[in-house]
Amino acid sequence: MVDVTWAFACIWTTIRIFDIHSKIWMSLISAFFTSIVIYLIYYLTFIKFDYGFNINVALTLAGWQSALWLIWGFKNLSSTSTSSKKKKMARSIVYVQCLTWLAGLLEVFDFPPILFDLLDGHAMWHGVTIYLGMVLWQFLIEDSISNAERISEVDHKLA
Repeated sequence: MVDVTWAFACIWTTIRIFDIHSKIWMSLISAFFTSIVIYLIYYLTFIKFDYGFNINVALTLAGWQSALWLIWGFKNLSSTSTSSKKKKMARSIVYVQCLTWLAGLLEVFDFPPILFDLLDGHAMWHGVTIYLGMVLWQFLIEDSISNAERISEVDHKLA
């Protein structure tokens, strides 16, 4: 279920962007997004299977996660004190987020198959998201390493 993936992304991104270290706040954020998914599953299973509602929830979660990364990216791109490595990472996440939303247009404005009836908007969307997933994964690895180094430096200063 896509909504579970988006909820996890929202949990992780919210904690990362706001630099939350309190276990209580981490738990509250996790509980909030998890409750959204649990309610969605309950609603779709026992009340009414509403595909449109499911899509709206997924887009809301995706929008939250994407907005946070775009704010982070543009903030770091415009800052004069940001290192060149962090600016490169900021360019990468802005690039991925913008292209992901553009790729979504292939889903929204789906078109009939072309090229020997092999390629339609949905198929092209899947093809594009493979590349975007790899770029996003590379960003997340670099960001995790960078964030771990930053936290380690802070811990050494405090010790």
